[in-house]
Amino acid sequence: MARLLSSNLSTDKWKIYTLSEQHRSAFELWHRKIEKSFKGDIDMNVLAVGAHGDDIELGCGGSLAKHAIQGDKLFIYMATTSGGINPFGVKIRDSKESLDDAKKAAAILGAELINGSFSVNQLSFDDALNSELIKIISEKKIDLMYTHWSNDTHHDHRMLALASLHAGRHLNKILMYQSNWYQSD
Repeated sequence: MARLLSSNLSTDKWKIYTLSEQHRSAFELWHRKIEKSFKGDIDMNVLAVGAHGDDIELGCGGSLAKHAIQGDKLFIYMATTSGGINPFGVKIRDSKESLDDAKKAAAILGAELINGSFSVNQLSFDDALNSELIKIISEKKIDLMYTHWSNDTHHDHRMLALASLHAGRHLNKILMYQSNWYQSD
């Protein structure tokens, strides 16, 4: 339970209100909107960048859901086709299946999905990737970006993180997430 203080300006007396979690969330959303209107702020355009299907959902899906509740506009960029095979040549995931899952996740979050065409395990910190990210950031007028942690052990994650830092160097805020946990010695 949350407690809120309210004053009656004419009598200068304070009252304590106890709110349920549901009402507190609604109050916080309302308060944020009021606060934004006083500051002249508008809702943010938020870009979540991920190398493969499900990276974003695992790494920052909860944060994106909160942004959606707050009225921010969400964009999801999945850089690769996300189909892949294991080291023995056995197909792990089909690109179409991955894209379908990404579309469902974006719909749940109310986000616009932007699908890249890079091959899995082939991302490079180069002009092609950098230019694509710069174009998205510019066209969508991005205020905040989520991306992979730059020291992730997965090659595609690390390259995309570096490209995100390069492309987003003029953004006020870039946040990094960890989408997978890798056990190593």
